[in-house]
Amino acid sequence: MEYIHLKPVGSTADCNPTTQQRKIYKFHEARYSDEADDIYSMEWFQRTKDYLKQYAQPDTNPRALEDWGMIENLEFGEFYLAHPIAGHGLWHFLDACHELDRVVCGVSARDLSVVESWRAMTPFRYLKAKKIRIKWDKSLNVLKKEIQCGILEGEALVTKLYSILCGVERLENSFAALEESFAANLRGLQFMEEMVGKARKVVVERRGMIAGGLNIEDGGQSQEIETESEISGDSFYEKPSATSDSDAAHNPNINAPETDAASVHTLEEPKPQRDAADYSSTTTSLVMLLGVFMVASTASLWTQYGW
Repeated sequence: MEYIHLKPVGSTADCNPTTQQRKIYKFHEARYSDEADDIYSMEWFQRTKDYLKQYAQPDTNPRALEDWGMIENLEFGEFYLAHPIAGHGLWHFLDACHELDRVVCGVSARDLSVVESWRAMTPFRYLKAKKIRIKWDKSLNVLKKEIQCGILEGEALVTKLYSILCGVERLENSFAALEESFAANLRGLQFMEEMVGKARKVVVERRGMIAGGLNIEDGGQSQEIETESEISGDSFYEKPSATSDSDAAHNPNINAPETDAASVHTLEEPKPQRDAADYSSTTTSLVMLLGVFMVASTASLWTQYGW
């Protein structure tokens, strides 16, 4: 099987749009996709221009990624220039990951600083980093305690949970785009499946951590979501049980309460005052919706890929 090669790229930093931008646009245009609607923006031109200044080496020989260590040490900009279609998908997936990191772990200014430092990691070192999973686990435990103790409540709590839901949805969508772009751009090349697999694993782990971390009791009843208490090795969560999670996979609405649409709508048009009961109802609905969605979608992936 042929290795992924990083072919030398000449500096075309003054050409707007760049060769990379044009390739990305043509790829998505042929699929009637809107994933690259912003690719001709000044933001992407400047980003590509910076990568060209840093990594363009027209006089070097092509470099093959012959082992996984080379994949882990690969800088994003270098990968993007050589394989812009796959690189564009990877960038959006990583950006979705980092945004969800901020929502879940960015509680204080110090936490935000730590989360921002993760952006400096090479892509595939970031995707396997144990310290990030540990930080997520601790942050979700803190969030659960704040909810149970009433420290975080009302509209602040509703906004927090809604942000998590939106972040997970973006993570799901960006992974689907990554999977498509890698298959089209790198199909048949060594380590392509492993690279996509690492991204898929992050999606499963993040959803599992949210489902387990927000196992919040409501009136003496709680959703049963089994998680491991310790982080060890590469695998963080066990395969969902066939009796509970597989049922949820077939019917995501099992045990799901009716959503209080009026309460959710107030995120866009908040009222000056709201009843405590309204907040409680909305919070309970969002917490349960998070749990049901995470368990169902995680079980679906277990079934699809036979994990």
